[in-house]
Amino acid sequence: MSGANKRNVYKVAMEADDLVELFKKRIRYVGYTSSKGKPRKIPIDLDAFMNVILGGAMPNISSKFLNINSDEEGAKVILKYLMSHDISSSHMPTLLKIKEAPNYHFGDYEFLSEENKIDVLNHILSFYYVNLWSTKRRAIVAINSESEAIRTIINDNFRVVGGDFYFELKKGRIEANVGGNMHAYFIPMSPSATYFTILILLSAIFQVMEIEEKHPLESNLEIEFLLLKNSGGNKWSVVYHPAVNLYRFYQMFFTSDDAFTSKGGIRFVEFLRSLLPPHLNKQNIADSYYSDLASFSFSLLIEGYLNVEKISNIISEKISLEFRAQRENKVYRFGPILFTDYVQQKMLGGDKMDKKFKNLRKRMQKIGFEIGALASKGDTQKSLLKRIIMGIKSEDIPSGFTSALLDYLPRLEREEIRITVPSELSTLPIQEFLVIKNEFVSILWNKYIGGEIQ
Repeated sequence: MSGANKRNVYKVAMEADDLVELFKKRIRYVGYTSSKGKPRKIPIDLDAFMNVILGGAMPNISSKFLNINSDEEGAKVILKYLMSHDISSSHMPTLLKIKEAPNYHFGDYEFLSEENKIDVLNHILSFYYVNLWSTKRRAIVAINSESEAIRTIINDNFRVVGGDFYFELKKGRIEANVGGNMHAYFIPMSPSATYFTILILLSAIFQVMEIEEKHPLESNLEIEFLLLKNSGGNKWSVVYHPAVNLYRFYQMFFTSDDAFTSKGGIRFVEFLRSLLPPHLNKQNIADSYYSDLASFSFSLLIEGYLNVEKISNIISEKISLEFRAQRENKVYRFGPILFTDYVQQKMLGGDKMDKKFKNLRKRMQKIGFEIGALASKGDTQKSLLKRIIMGIKSEDIPSGFTSALLDYLPRLEREEIRITVPSELSTLPIQEFLVIKNEFVSILWNKYIGGEIQ
């Protein structure tokens, strides 16, 4: 054997050893007897992500697990099996299968050499994941990044510590000690949330990155997303986004060079948190709302723009859910909708907006605060404010919104609130109209509940 070949064999052996260590973080030795006393053919459990991903690549290897007594021995059995077979992307259909998601870029691969096999497996084994589930449905959202800063932040703040599997991420309420201060986050647990779960998780990571001054380079903010969904049985559907560069998103919402953040204003994470649904007796209602949040998040993360129509629908539904929560629980306290103005300003051009449009926004904001003053005048007036909110929140056409608002002018005049609805409002392009409408409804809602004002 030549010297070059010897070095190559040694390199492959060293990398295979590293792969075993990586496998050990994704499996758990449980023995040959279940907790109910029944015999088990395979003495290890895979983490939720790997159980789905490798399911198609390991159809039946129970006979290989004879006299296995540790995580390391189990990892070596799996690795030996995968390294000794001609495995291609067709054997792992839940990860890379073009026909299941034709609108996204996929890469087929084949295990052509030991080095190639190691590279592919190392990549697959490096994903962090959140396991989302309900009674009848499951979803797994997974992310991967080559950025050491991002992986360190995940390991320090968002990974399940003391659990069975190293790459599992926390969900629900999370408290992280960042820069000596505690920061709270909420990672949604609904299988319908998917992209919204990813958006909140990444926003939390980016917020930590900015607080700790770990400013990334553009090339270091390419992140892979993998979404796996299951509605029963063994079949999983998949969407895979191989390289999403979020540098512009990071620069827009997480750097400290604007008036809001330099003055300690509400950050983007708080805006997302304010969109979370209240606790409801019927989870399927919240799941439907989470689907809307996921759709909005897809537009922001993958398509790279703020879909104001989706925000409009979310604000409308969020208000309905808040009232539903109060009907179910009389002591429930309403939650505000925070920072819509700021989010739209950042995404839609800020000071570069047309001057006439900016002036119209300011006029409508002023009208919103004047009408919102009803909340502090008495129960009858607050009830009127609620009727106005419910009457206009779902109006997504300029003429319909304007007409609904005009209908309340006589009643507002009796409360000594005299306003003039700008005539140009009814002829605005849909995009500009929805920007104004989202701000207007949010102002009314926040005044109604006595919450923070934008």
